[in-house]
Amino acid sequence: MPTLKSDGRLVIYPDTGGNTIWESNKPDDADADYVLVLHVDRNVVIYGPAKWASDTKTTAYPTYDVNPNNILGTDKILYAEQTLTYGEYTLIMQADCNLVMYDKGKAVWHTNTAGKGYCDCYLKMQSDGDLVVYNKDGSHRLWTSHTGVGGHKNYELVLQPNRNVIIYGPAIWQANTHVVSSTINDIEMVTEV
Repeated sequence: MPTLKSDGRLVIYPDTGGNTIWESNKPDDADADYVLVLHVDRNVVIYGPAKWASDTKTTAYPTYDVNPNNILGTDKILYAEQTLTYGEYTLIMQADCNLVMYDKGKAVWHTNTAGKGYCDCYLKMQSDGDLVVYNKDGSHRLWTSHTGVGGHKNYELVLQPNRNVIIYGPAIWQANTHVVSSTINDIEMVTEV
Protein backbone atom coordinates (compact mmCIF):
# COMPACT_ATOMS: atom_id res chain seq x y z
CA MET A 1 0.00 0.00 0.00
CA PRO A 2 1.55 3.37 -1.02
CA THR A 3 1.69 6.04 1.69
CA LEU A 4 2.93 9.63 1.51
CA LYS A 5 4.74 10.20 4.79
CA SER A 6 4.72 13.57 6.55
CA ASP A 7 8.43 13.99 5.73
CA GLY A 8 7.74 13.90 1.95
CA ARG A 9 8.73 10.27 1.25
CA LEU A 10 6.48 7.96 -0.73
CA VAL A 11 6.63 4.54 0.94
CA ILE A 12 5.15 1.26 -0.28
CA TYR A 13 4.18 -1.31 2.34
CA PRO A 14 2.79 -4.81 1.75
CA ASP A 15 -1.03 -5.01 2.12
CA THR A 16 -0.49 -7.29 5.09
CA GLY A 17 1.74 -4.77 6.87
CA GLY A 18 5.35 -5.29 7.75
CA ASN A 19 8.59 -4.02 6.29
CA THR A 20 8.89 -1.36 3.62
CA ILE A 21 8.97 -2.70 0.04
CA TRP A 22 10.20 0.59 -1.51
CA GLU A 23 10.54 4.29 -0.71
CA SER A 24 11.48 7.49 -2.53
CA ASN A 25 14.32 9.69 -1.36
CA LYS A 26 13.73 11.94 1.63
CA PRO A 27 13.50 15.61 0.57
CA ASP A 28 15.87 18.23 1.97
CA ASP A 29 13.10 20.00 3.93
CA ALA A 30 11.51 17.09 5.81
CA ASP A 31 9.60 19.37 8.20
CA ALA A 32 7.35 20.84 5.49
CA ASP A 33 4.00 19.87 3.91
CA TYR A 34 3.97 17.80 0.71
CA VAL A 35 1.31 16.55 -1.70
CA LEU A 36 1.12 13.49 -3.93
CA VAL A 37 -0.64 14.10 -7.25
CA LEU A 38 -1.84 11.48 -9.72
CA HIS A 39 -2.03 13.42 -12.97
CA VAL A 40 -4.48 12.46 -15.70
CA ASP A 41 -1.55 11.34 -17.86
CA ARG A 42 -0.92 8.68 -15.14
CA ASN A 43 2.27 10.29 -13.84
CA VAL A 44 2.63 10.29 -10.05
CA VAL A 45 4.44 13.34 -8.66
CA ILE A 46 5.35 14.59 -5.18
CA TYR A 47 5.29 18.39 -4.84
CA GLY A 48 6.52 20.41 -1.93
CA PRO A 49 7.11 21.97 0.34
CA ALA A 50 4.02 24.13 0.73
CA LYS A 51 4.76 27.75 -0.31
CA TRP A 52 1.51 29.57 0.47
CA ALA A 53 -1.94 28.85 1.95
CA SER A 54 -5.27 30.67 1.96
CA ASP A 55 -5.70 29.74 5.66
CA THR A 56 -9.30 28.68 5.04
CA LYS A 57 -8.85 25.22 6.57
CA THR A 58 -11.89 23.76 8.25
CA THR A 59 -12.35 20.66 10.36
CA ALA A 60 -15.61 19.77 8.57
CA TYR A 61 -14.72 17.62 5.59
CA PRO A 62 -17.22 17.30 2.74
CA THR A 63 -18.35 13.98 1.39
CA TYR A 64 -15.59 12.37 -0.68
CA ASP A 65 -15.57 13.89 -4.17
CA VAL A 66 -15.23 11.23 -6.89
CA ASN A 67 -14.76 13.88 -9.60
CA PRO A 68 -12.63 16.61 -8.06
CA ASN A 69 -11.48 19.53 -10.16
CA ASN A 70 -9.17 20.83 -7.48
CA ILE A 71 -5.75 21.45 -9.04
CA LEU A 72 -4.29 24.28 -11.11
CA GLY A 73 -0.90 23.17 -12.41
CA THR A 74 2.14 25.05 -13.62
CA ASP A 75 1.41 27.68 -16.28
CA LYS A 76 -2.31 26.81 -16.17
CA ILE A 77 -4.90 29.58 -16.12
CA LEU A 78 -8.26 29.96 -14.42
CA TYR A 79 -10.25 32.37 -16.59
CA ALA A 80 -13.25 34.48 -15.53
CA GLU A 81 -16.08 32.31 -14.18
CA GLN A 82 -13.91 29.15 -14.13
CA THR A 83 -13.57 27.24 -10.89
CA LEU A 84 -11.62 24.74 -8.85
CA THR A 85 -13.97 22.56 -6.83
CA TYR A 86 -13.90 19.90 -4.17
CA GLY A 87 -17.22 18.77 -2.71
CA GLU A 88 -19.07 21.87 -1.48
CA TYR A 89 -16.00 24.12 -1.81
CA THR A 90 -15.49 26.37 -4.83
CA LEU A 91 -12.59 28.66 -5.72
CA ILE A 92 -13.80 30.92 -8.54
CA MET A 93 -12.12 33.59 -10.63
CA GLN A 94 -15.11 35.90 -10.82
CA ALA A 95 -15.81 38.13 -13.83
CA ASP A 96 -15.38 41.19 -11.56
CA CYS A 97 -11.68 40.19 -11.08
CA ASN A 98 -12.08 38.91 -7.50
CA LEU A 99 -10.75 35.42 -6.72
CA VAL A 100 -13.15 34.01 -4.09
CA MET A 101 -13.40 30.82 -2.01
CA TYR A 102 -16.96 29.70 -1.31
CA ASP A 103 -18.16 27.11 1.21
CA LYS A 104 -21.78 26.08 0.49
CA GLY A 105 -22.30 29.39 -1.33
CA LYS A 106 -20.86 31.57 1.45
CA ALA A 107 -17.66 33.53 0.72
CA VAL A 108 -14.90 32.63 3.22
CA TRP A 109 -11.84 34.19 1.51
CA HIS A 110 -11.07 36.55 -1.40
CA THR A 111 -8.27 38.57 -2.95
CA ASN A 112 -10.12 41.89 -2.59
CA THR A 113 -9.59 42.68 -6.27
CA ALA A 114 -13.23 43.18 -7.33
CA GLY A 115 -13.45 45.91 -9.94
CA LYS A 116 -9.71 46.63 -9.92
CA GLY A 117 -9.20 45.13 -13.37
CA TYR A 118 -12.67 46.05 -14.64
CA CYS A 119 -13.69 42.57 -15.87
CA ASP A 120 -12.58 39.20 -17.19
CA CYS A 121 -9.32 38.91 -15.26
CA TYR A 122 -7.55 35.58 -14.88
CA LEU A 123 -5.54 33.59 -12.32
CA LYS A 124 -2.23 31.98 -13.31
CA MET A 125 -0.08 29.44 -11.42
CA GLN A 126 3.31 30.52 -12.72
CA SER A 127 6.37 28.34 -13.21
CA ASP A 128 8.33 30.57 -10.78
CA GLY A 129 5.96 29.55 -7.95
CA ASP A 130 3.95 32.77 -7.88
CA LEU A 131 0.14 32.72 -8.05
CA VAL A 132 -1.11 35.88 -9.77
CA VAL A 133 -4.43 37.54 -10.63
CA TYR A 134 -3.91 39.50 -13.86
CA ASN A 135 -6.12 42.05 -15.56
CA LYS A 136 -7.78 40.95 -18.82
CA ASP A 137 -4.83 41.67 -21.14
CA GLY A 138 -2.17 40.47 -18.66
CA SER A 139 -0.48 43.86 -18.44
CA HIS A 140 -1.08 44.43 -14.72
CA ARG A 141 -0.91 42.25 -11.60
CA LEU A 142 -3.90 42.85 -9.34
CA TRP A 143 -2.90 40.34 -6.64
CA THR A 144 0.01 37.98 -6.01
CA SER A 145 0.88 35.30 -3.45
CA HIS A 146 4.46 36.67 -3.37
CA THR A 147 5.89 33.15 -3.64
CA GLY A 148 7.85 33.55 -6.89
CA VAL A 149 11.39 32.26 -6.53
CA GLY A 150 12.63 32.70 -10.10
CA GLY A 151 13.43 30.01 -12.60
CA HIS A 152 11.01 27.55 -14.14
CA LYS A 153 9.83 24.55 -12.12
CA ASN A 154 6.57 22.66 -11.56
CA TYR A 155 4.15 23.92 -8.91
CA GLU A 156 0.56 22.97 -8.07
CA LEU A 157 -2.24 25.04 -6.58
CA VAL A 158 -4.47 22.59 -4.69
CA LEU A 159 -7.95 23.08 -3.25
CA GLN A 160 -7.77 20.44 -0.53
CA PRO A 161 -10.60 18.40 0.97
CA ASN A 162 -10.24 20.52 4.15
CA ARG A 163 -11.06 23.71 2.14
CA ASN A 164 -7.52 25.11 2.38
CA VAL A 165 -5.92 26.29 -0.88
CA ILE A 166 -2.18 25.63 -0.96
CA ILE A 167 0.68 26.13 -3.42
CA TYR A 168 3.01 23.13 -3.39
CA GLY A 169 6.29 22.90 -5.19
CA PRO A 170 8.49 22.45 -6.86
CA ALA A 171 8.17 18.84 -7.93
CA ILE A 172 10.65 16.78 -5.89
CA TRP A 173 9.97 13.28 -7.25
CA GLN A 174 8.03 11.64 -10.06
CA ALA A 175 7.34 8.10 -11.21
CA ASN A 176 7.74 8.97 -14.92
CA THR A 177 4.70 6.83 -15.72
CA HIS A 178 2.97 9.41 -17.90
CA VAL A 179 1.32 8.48 -21.18
CA VAL A 180 0.56 10.81 -24.04
CA SER A 181 -3.02 10.70 -25.22
CA SER A 182 -5.31 13.18 -26.92
CA THR A 183 -8.29 11.68 -25.07
CA ILE A 184 -7.08 12.57 -21.56
CA ASN A 185 -8.91 15.57 -20.11
CA ASP A 186 -7.32 18.04 -17.71
CA ILE A 187 -8.69 16.90 -14.34
CA GLU A 188 -6.26 15.75 -11.69
CA MET A 189 -6.59 14.05 -8.32
CA VAL A 190 -4.69 14.79 -5.14
CA THR A 191 -3.87 13.07 -1.87
CA GLU A 192 -2.88 15.32 1.00
CA VAL A 193 -0.65 14.52 3.95
